[in-house]
Amino acid sequence: MKKSFLLLAAAVVLTTSVAGLRADDEADQNLFEIAVSSFLGEAGSDDAVTGACILSDGVIALVANLGKPSSDQDAKPGESLRGVLMLLSADGKRVIRSQEFPTLLHDLAVDAQDRLHLAADEGGLIKLSPRDGEILWTARPGKVTRVDAGDDGHCACIVDRTVCVSR
Repeated sequence: MKKSFLLLAAAVVLTTSVAGLRADDEADQNLFEIAVSSFLGEAGSDDAVTGACILSDGVIALVANLGKPSSDQDAKPGESLRGVLMLLSADGKRVIRSQEFPTLLHDLAVDAQDRLHLAADEGGLIKLSPRDGEILWTARPGKVTRVDAGDDGHCACIVDRTVCVSR
């Protein structure tokens, strides 16, 4: 229950900030009012959002790394973080789905079919169906820290300062 509440509270904080992004109405100025939040989880934690993108229907996708809650009696100091993918409603007021991964998530990209591409550290590259989270494809070229996706679903990633491209 507490984990779900923390995810929901974090999502509300983050999406309230995303919803605060607006373009200035004057056409001759390219100014944006930007409100940001870098807080996720509990005070004193290493929790962090590491990637974000917006799907074609406006749904917001976030990847983050979360640790055990400080109230968890079984948590050990230095226990590893785990990655979480969160899909939020376009208005940022509702968590549509969250999905945990046993590895860190460093980055997120989306292709023209809204498939999600995750840079999953030692877990490699993961391509997911946007709605149900089904894993469509994986590759383990090494420790993947960045990813980008083309419209056709090909992706490029960074592994140990080397660029790798999927076929």
